[in-house]
Amino acid sequence: MIRIKEHGSVQAARKKTKDWLEILQANASKDPHEAPERKEGAHEKKSLSYRAQKAFGSKFAGSKAGAATLTSVDEDINKLTSALKDLVKTDSGKEKADYIHRGISKLIVKAAIEWNRETIKVRDLRSIDAPLRAAFNLIDRLFQVYKRRKGSDLRPEFQKACDQLNLAVQKVREMLRPFLTAKNMMLLQDIGEYLCNPEWWIGIWDKEDPEGTIENNLYELVHAMARYTQIELPVDDEASVVASK
Repeated sequence: MIRIKEHGSVQAARKKTKDWLEILQANASKDPHEAPERKEGAHEKKSLSYRAQKAFGSKFAGSKAGAATLTSVDEDINKLTSALKDLVKTDSGKEKADYIHRGISKLIVKAAIEWNRETIKVRDLRSIDAPLRAAFNLIDRLFQVYKRRKGSDLRPEFQKACDQLNLAVQKVREMLRPFLTAKNMMLLQDIGEYLCNPEWWIGIWDKEDPEGTIENNLYELVHAMARYTQIELPVDDEASVVASK
């Protein structure tokens, strides 16, 4: 017999899910620049709210995987995406930063919903997690020599980090392809092309920063990446069943 242990309060986990999704939904549906996007955003917000309410029931909130995910990933992912948004803003402006942040938030919400529907498995998350952690660790090591070595002299290292980021994006594309519209697939492609470009990272690295804004944003991003690498993914479903027999 497989014994299932309860992890925390189901009600607390359910509330945490609701709060997390509300934050993501707000960022996923806003677009202050184009009227057609605002109209679609309002429809999407309603749709996401309905789907989230249906998707995140007691089964997910009370499960081992669900409780572990909700108690760690929500805060750390929010810090990671916010730090990335601030860094993009210093280089490409508020509009581009909002676009990237909103797009990533959309994809996170969609992945969370499909996770609860069990169309996404732990093995899918692990296929994305491995290159993502590798990229974050490489960027962390690069930051240790920030302002002591020029980014243009570190191009091979930035290329390695971006190769891992690009692999993670490819895995996300494979995982979410059955669930995304053509428009959101293009959104994912845009995000990947922007963030997986070593020249973008090098340009930020070597940019004049008299007020220390870029250095501070890079520090916050690298710190958030380090926090992410401490997240423990749920045990693979199939492996846990075999181990418990």
